[in-house]
Amino acid sequence: MGTKENKIIGFVLAILIIIILFVVFNNKSSKINPANSGKNQRETQSITLAEKAIRDTLKYPKTATFENVHANEISNSKNVWNVNGYVNSENDSGTKTRNIWEVQIDYRGSKEGTVSSITFNGEYIK
Repeated sequence: MGTKENKIIGFVLAILIIIILFVVFNNKSSKINPANSGKNQRETQSITLAEKAIRDTLKYPKTATFENVHANEISNSKNVWNVNGYVNSENDSGTKTRNIWEVQIDYRGSKEGTVSSITFNGEYIK
């Protein structure tokens, strides 16, 4: 075999390996653990509620972008979630500012959850 044929065979093998790896890793990430599916749904719901609560406190909510947002169920208060992260938004002068925030969501009274506290840059708001 010549060099050109070796290059073609090598190229085909590389493509096959990439396809195999893609299929293997894609299948692993798409499997949902039934035990965690409720937790993941509640986590997503908590983040959505918390980000809305933070947007409602901002002067210019449409400029808000959220980063490093984490949600965890508080271990000693079942059905209460703590969500925190950073929000970048414009201030009165149009400058983007970065603020740290924390919101607690309480699901004990309703499945929809209610915002029980908001802390923004270390200041208790609600």
